[in-house]
Amino acid sequence: MEQYQENQIVDKEQSKKKSRSGFAGGVAVGVLASGSLFAVMLAILIQVIVSNGAAYVSQPQDSLTADSALITRMDEIKQLIDLYSLNPLEESALIDGVSAGMIAGLKDRYSAYYTAENFKKLTESVTGTYKGIGVTIQYNSESGEFTVQSVVEDGPAAKAGMQTGDILHTVNGNSLENFNLDQLIEWIQNNESDQIQIQVLREGESEPITLDITRENMETATVAWEMLDDQIGYIAVSVFDLVTVQQFQTAIDTLQAQGMKGLVIDLRDNPGGVYEAVVSMLDYILPEGLLIYMEDKNGNGDKAYSDAEHQLTVPYAVIINENSASASEAFAGSVKDYGIGKVVGTTSFGKGVAQKLIPLSDGSAIRITTDKYYTKSGTEINGVGIQPDIEVELPEGAAYGSDEDTQLKAAVEAVK
Repeated sequence: MEQYQENQIVDKEQSKKKSRSGFAGGVAVGVLASGSLFAVMLAILIQVIVSNGAAYVSQPQDSLTADSALITRMDEIKQLIDLYSLNPLEESALIDGVSAGMIAGLKDRYSAYYTAENFKKLTESVTGTYKGIGVTIQYNSESGEFTVQSVVEDGPAAKAGMQTGDILHTVNGNSLENFNLDQLIEWIQNNESDQIQIQVLREGESEPITLDITRENMETATVAWEMLDDQIGYIAVSVFDLVTVQQFQTAIDTLQAQGMKGLVIDLRDNPGGVYEAVVSMLDYILPEGLLIYMEDKNGNGDKAYSDAEHQLTVPYAVIINENSASASEAFAGSVKDYGIGKVVGTTSFGKGVAQKLIPLSDGSAIRITTDKYYTKSGTEINGVGIQPDIEVELPEGAAYGSDEDTQLKAAVEAVK
């Protein structure tokens, strides 16, 4: 059985997000089509096991009595439904319901059951690639308008002539009058053909403009960077996807080529992501040594190491807050353990347990908690979080990157 790790880290109990400088608002069509799955998976560290069939587990003898009681109860309920219910029992709904009920019996908020459709969306989302048109759209519920907030440079929509500020009028000749944002994304992403015709309304134009757009495989932008004053580099990482590694390395290399003298890595509101991604990113900036290790109920688990090939030599700081979860905490905790970079902000979310995501024979999957994970020093993150070296609160209502961003200012001072 082949296995690899994809650590999707998010938590539905995190507080409301503040606006982030460098990342557009709204929804990126095709980029966040699986965003609803992320929203209910906050703070989950996942190990994905990939197989051609079910992940079969031998059954302990002492579980047979409980299983017999379960089968008896299910048979009893089914007979009563057949006898009295006005509504027929659908087999697929029965299987999904029983499966979800079994996982709910664990009473673990991080465990879950995924239908085949939801599991497919989940596994596609963690790659950081998507098939779409490359735009970010804002929906106004009062006016019912879908406004283009940003257009990916050289993306399909940009090539077709779409511009920021355009208002979507029709898609393939269909009015958007009764659509919400999720429906629009689903429609565009799951279009039978890669060819999509969109009419837009544009300021200064009296008639709708027709754009013929060809969907393409694209990469989610998870990293934004810029050079601040005094040659201090700034990198904001929104999530740890598979594509984030190269984007992060490109950002560092670009800033170093511009003469960077210090670096601030912003992980505020970052819910986590892919385990391999955070390990590779830490390996790119930290010296040789242990990074993260995991332990299951038997004391066994994986260990991740940094090699000696590359490390960041300029001073750097990592900003975290109460919404920085799991992989973000592993990143910040590892930096803190090595004593090279400073951690700035407020105590992180506190998620230090890992889940296995196991596909079943029909394409559905279960996620169950199996491991705890720790930073190099043995720091237990779960329920505690990462304590910053420099504790700084963000003023209420302050936007990231603004003059009121006290956390960014403190991080910049720490690397001067």
